[in-house]
Amino acid sequence: MTKIIVKKLANLIESAHMTPADLERRAGLSVSAVRNILIGRSKNPTMETLLAIANTLGCTVDELVRDQPPSIPEPQSLQMNEQHPWVKRLAIDTIEFVDHYLNSKGYTPSFEEILFFIREIYTFSLGTEEKLVDKRFGEWFIKKNLQKALSQ
Repeated sequence: MTKIIVKKLANLIESAHMTPADLERRAGLSVSAVRNILIGRSKNPTMETLLAIANTLGCTVDELVRDQPPSIPEPQSLQMNEQHPWVKRLAIDTIEFVDHYLNSKGYTPSFEEILFFIREIYTFSLGTEEKLVDKRFGEWFIKKNLQKALSQ
């Protein structure tokens, strides 16, 4: 498992244009926590450490530790039985953010893709203390998924 985490962590750090020290600072981890994972000194990182890293990098702990790349669910296959609180202002702001961002990129997605982006960005932003659209995550998430869609 450690080799998987090391490889994926290194790739995610590079993709996020960060250094291990940047990640440690942004994730609120102790100095060298990420570097110890990368050099193999920390062979069994705690769930709290993995969660802090995953949240900061905009992925899940599962994506860090799985042996296979995760499959991103198709919009129509999303579980509709998940319940999230309704924060009207956040929902409206998320819709406006997604619309503006996609328009600025000149991309016209399907209705299902738009709903997928709105749902994921809204859900992620619910976890923030301020309950505001996390624009950094939103941009990263849309870019990541648009690259995938355009390369297929």
